[in-house]
Amino acid sequence: MPHPTFTWLHLSDLHYGLKGQHCLWPNLRGPFLEDLTALHERCGPWDAVLFTGDLVQAGKPEEYQKMQEEVLAPLWAKLRELGSGDAVLLAVPGNHDLCRPDPNKGDHAAERLTEPGGYEKVRVEFWEQPAGSYRNIIQNAFAAYTEWWNSTPHRPSALKGGVLPGDFAASLEKQGKKIGLIGLNTAFLQLAGGDYQGRLDWDTQQLHTLCDGGADVWTRQHDACLLLSHHGPDWLSAEARRHGEIEITPAGRFAAHLFGHQHETTLCYLRQGGSAQAARRVQDCSLFGMEKFGDPPQTQRSHGYMAGRIAFEDHQTTLRLWPRIATNKPDGWRFIPDHNNTHLADDQGTAPEIIATLPCKAPISITGTPTPTLPRDLIEFLASAYPEVRDARALWERSGGRALEVENIARPFDLWQNLWRRSNQGAVAQPEAILRAVREDYPGNALIAQYLAAYSANVK
Repeated sequence: MPHPTFTWLHLSDLHYGLKGQHCLWPNLRGPFLEDLTALHERCGPWDAVLFTGDLVQAGKPEEYQKMQEEVLAPLWAKLRELGSGDAVLLAVPGNHDLCRPDPNKGDHAAERLTEPGGYEKVRVEFWEQPAGSYRNIIQNAFAAYTEWWNSTPHRPSALKGGVLPGDFAASLEKQGKKIGLIGLNTAFLQLAGGDYQGRLDWDTQQLHTLCDGGADVWTRQHDACLLLSHHGPDWLSAEARRHGEIEITPAGRFAAHLFGHQHETTLCYLRQGGSAQAARRVQDCSLFGMEKFGDPPQTQRSHGYMAGRIAFEDHQTTLRLWPRIATNKPDGWRFIPDHNNTHLADDQGTAPEIIATLPCKAPISITGTPTPTLPRDLIEFLASAYPEVRDARALWERSGGRALEVENIARPFDLWQNLWRRSNQGAVAQPEAILRAVREDYPGNALIAQYLAAYSANVK
């Protein structure tokens, strides 16, 4: 019996409405739809179409209407032909999906958000006053996007909105597996022209508002999770990047972070501190990008897209990607595997990347003496929360143990498996004491509360 899978098309940066596009897109549309047939044989059927922003060029209602008619409608007609007509659409807005405030209207809130350093001065007010003038600017800027998004076909039936326009959470089920998808708006500050690299922001409030019980609980309720945004971390401010790495995208929380904006394919699997967990960043090429470079400026066209698959195998869960890039030959445009930016196997996909399998969500039952084998869900949490030996030693000491009892084991998972086994075998740092110390650091964590209740009941 085939293993359960979750598969998708990743599209980005269509820029529908771009000057000159109406004459050029028809020459690319045919090859794109034809290429879907060949790719579908390799990694279909597809369960979702994931669009990471810049669907249109200027955030105008008429652009969204025409984009729906000229791009999405033919796309789903092709998907139905291929047997993927039930694929759902999930999208996040990009910086071209908003309508910029008129600088001549003298709106104080808009002026403050667009002036250099202005957002930092009002950041607290921005996030704490959802009905305030600053947030109203954002709502108005994305009004056309919101109207399109609320009415477009193929959205999942159960979709939760968030703090900002375009934020969403969705849960999809397939073959007994539950997939979580989070979308975050990273374009809300790009309200004017100019270079915004290193100036953008995202906030943990965006994530946790979408996740009932908090992101830790929500992600554990799914077998794998994906994060969508328009911008990658390079476009965030230094503070926002640090904040995101710790609070939004810590290694292991998401199978991958999908984004676009840069108009070229880039894959980055980042592991730090010897951890088995990775932060995987997947930057998609633009489906239709035209930018001018050089002196005199010359138009550079970049077209591509990607497919992806998570496979839930017997002993591991893997991620694979199939990046495509357009090339213009004498016989016209056609899409080929993107060997320029990625290492691909014989089937034109990336090598299987083992991702962290989210643990079984079955209720914990502890009777008699607690087992000395560390439950995988708990050890993964401890390894991510206290990955360094010095962190583990500090927690061990707080639990009544001695620092010298904590060995220098580089892999966090192995380190905590060793410590938990010693704790259950009579060490001074008992399991309940460790769990209570962890609860002090993570007071709202449902997993720790569940294990602590089980151990406390057993002791009594």
